[in-house]
Amino acid sequence: TERQGELQNLGRRLAALRKLAIGDLENGGWGRGPAADAAMLVSYDNLWASQKDRGAPDFTGIDVLFDLYKPMAERGVGIDLLPPLADLSAYPLVVVPLLTLLAEEIAENLAQYVRQRGTLLVAPRTGRYDRDGKLRMDWPPGPLAGVCGIEVREYDVLLDGRENGVRGDTVRSGSKWWCDLIETTTAETLAVYTSGFYAGRPAVTWNRYGEGGVIYLGTYLHEQGYRDLLGVALQRAGITPTFPVPAGCEVHRRHGLTFVFNHTGEERVIDVPSGLVDALSGEPVAGRLELAPDEVLVLRGGVRR
Repeated sequence: TERQGELQNLGRRLAALRKLAIGDLENGGWGRGPAADAAMLVSYDNLWASQKDRGAPDFTGIDVLFDLYKPMAERGVGIDLLPPLADLSAYPLVVVPLLTLLAEEIAENLAQYVRQRGTLLVAPRTGRYDRDGKLRMDWPPGPLAGVCGIEVREYDVLLDGRENGVRGDTVRSGSKWWCDLIETTTAETLAVYTSGFYAGRPAVTWNRYGEGGVIYLGTYLHEQGYRDLLGVALQRAGITPTFPVPAGCEVHRRHGLTFVFNHTGEERVIDVPSGLVDALSGEPVAGRLELAPDEVLVLRGGVRR
């Protein structure tokens, strides 16, 4: 059947990629350094807790993960999903989308990462509770306050579709769900709120800490706002994206390979830069390339950063 033929073709491609990976491994190439450019921390304790402590009724922790993941995937940034106590030292950028429950050892792991030249992006509501869900007696972000260079003395929950706005030189967006009212201690302000009784107060900050730095986001943004914010984070982390792809497509680097996905049911045209070859055929790939529906292209060449 046609399906059998498709499965056979997939099997041949996977076998060829496996052979390629084994060859690189034997030559000492495969597996060196992190598999991806950036890491995103995923805490299942926090995802569960976010179902109980929503703030705004339509808030979901899963939405926040996807909202921060998508702008990086669109830019061709490889992303590893890791637990909060993982070794983060090899990643130029680490994104923390949801860490309302914050244990001391997790905070120290993140602080050590930043001290050693890491760039951290921290989302709202971080450090409001301890590991057991008890309200902390210090100001959020709790044990990360010194690392972020801020304290959150108050907050505003945006109910019934109410919104605020964020404006700065590099980040502009509407904001929703939640607004931390940030007091800076050592951080500088990248963007401010545009309305409400806290108009003009910091909404996005940057703080140097050790050899690295932290971007703190005090609210939840719209799609373009997250693109702006992740653009700032990638620039400060020194990550050069692979190449842009159309809507519905995704590009990721894994070690020496670049994977291009067309997740849509329609043909998409990809502009591929020079210097890349098809990993399976060895043929050069550059210029405008037609990618069939649900197709995957695997490329070799290029650099991570």
